[in-house]
Amino acid sequence: MTTSRLTSLSERYRQRLVEQLQKKGAIRSTRLAQAFARIPREEFVSVFYDRSSGQQIWERYTSENMEPEDWLAIVYQDKALVTQLTSNAPTSSSSMPSIMVQMLEALDIQRGQQVLEIGTGTGYNAALMAELVQDPTLITTIDLNEDLVSQARQILQRVVGQVYVEAHDGTQGEVSHAPYDRIIVTASAAFIPQAWYQQLAPGGRLVTALQGTLGASGFMIVEKASDGRSALGRFLETPLHFMPLRTPEVSPLASARELFQQPVGSKVQLQPEHYFLTLLQNNAFRWFLQWWWPGTIKINQAVMTHTGRREPIIILMDQDHQTILQLKQDDDGWWRGKHHGSFPLWKTIEQALEQFATLGKPEHWLYQVQMDEQAAQLQICDVHEQVHFICDLYQN
Repeated sequence: MTTSRLTSLSERYRQRLVEQLQKKGAIRSTRLAQAFARIPREEFVSVFYDRSSGQQIWERYTSENMEPEDWLAIVYQDKALVTQLTSNAPTSSSSMPSIMVQMLEALDIQRGQQVLEIGTGTGYNAALMAELVQDPTLITTIDLNEDLVSQARQILQRVVGQVYVEAHDGTQGEVSHAPYDRIIVTASAAFIPQAWYQQLAPGGRLVTALQGTLGASGFMIVEKASDGRSALGRFLETPLHFMPLRTPEVSPLASARELFQQPVGSKVQLQPEHYFLTLLQNNAFRWFLQWWWPGTIKINQAVMTHTGRREPIIILMDQDHQTILQLKQDDDGWWRGKHHGSFPLWKTIEQALEQFATLGKPEHWLYQVQMDEQAAQLQICDVHEQVHFICDLYQN
């Protein structure tokens, strides 16, 4: 296929994607529609990995072993494409275009603004933003992975021009071009680094997906005051889910196996209809609990096979406090287990249940974050409009 024919085919697929996103109500801005129509996604995705549901093996697909039209048909689906694996787990991707649109619409980039992207990935999102600001040198994008950065830098140079692409820890931001009118984080963050607040210009905006250890996510938009002394974060009703923000490796915490070696403390038993069991998969409760918890709470459900019978289990673990609790459902329907470790894990769960009920079981979008140089306070109003402090997201 000739280059001109391939370019024409790509343009057609791009326009089709734009029309699909407009029909869904995702793209509202004319300028954003033009950016998606102009930037060729296939330039940034030459390989991706996929696997069938329930399968462990990832299959590798490249543009070289597929017909150009078949390749473009895949690239221009409204679908996330996994572009990197590490130890058989996805570590980088080209995000789902409709999710990218949500973030870019919320970011509201204007011509001539200085923009920082945390999480370069393939570089496709940075290219779209370069189109929006009309000057690639105003875009700075960083990623921890040097290989990704090197590849993205080359492609961005070829497609849109001189974007600043650096290999850095995203939690530190990038001071070289700060302050930024806009900051976008294309990975799920478990806390808000102070560097992001400090590098956001007065009147600036930051968008990110905030996600804790229980997997409950919130799409947060932060607006900094015009005097630069504070900022307010609010959450949209629709959550966003991204791969976690990669940070430099730290010493691993104790494993579940190691925690079970701790001395046995108190016993716990729950009736089959206990309130906690009904809230296990409740997103509002998981959102509240993962931030309110004084350490790092993790909850896993599984089924174990023992002497030929299947036994449902629930494991609650706080690695910070070196404590674990495994609950097993017995034949009579009751859940029973023992603490390992000295932290009062179940007592803390009971306090969380009480507090959650007192607050009126709020959904995640009813919270807000009050930020300044000293703290990023996650807050919620109860049914009596009294403000409750949940945690400091700078230090969570």
